[in-house]
Amino acid sequence: MQTGTAHLALPGKTHPARWSLESLAMLWGRLRHRDPAAYEAWLCERDLTSIIAALLRLNDRQLKRIGMTRSTLGLDVEMLFLEVERRQRVGADVLELVADAAPRDMQSPANEDLAPPRQRIVAAE
Repeated sequence: MQTGTAHLALPGKTHPARWSLESLAMLWGRLRHRDPAAYEAWLCERDLTSIIAALLRLNDRQLKRIGMTRSTLGLDVEMLFLEVERRQRVGADVLELVADAAPRDMQSPANEDLAPPRQRIVAAE
């Protein structure tokens, strides 16, 4: 009977998995911001900083092509972020209204042609 664990090791893997900088940062964020809202705010701030840093690597001609300037880059990204949040809120509100209105419309006799056809179940003898 074998008592060692050498046969369980994966070939070519000589060291255990190491923590990456990304996974350490995520763990630190979760520990520091235990409240889900605070953690989400931290992630949002971190993502905005990463996006701004990536855009700062572009030259002035490339920034101009997408309608931004280096001097107002932080404000431009923040305005884009706020616009996306607004659109998501509007989209969620519209979906909520449609979901609330759909069952009432489907039950009315005037819209009977919109309702899915009822299938007749025939028992096999």
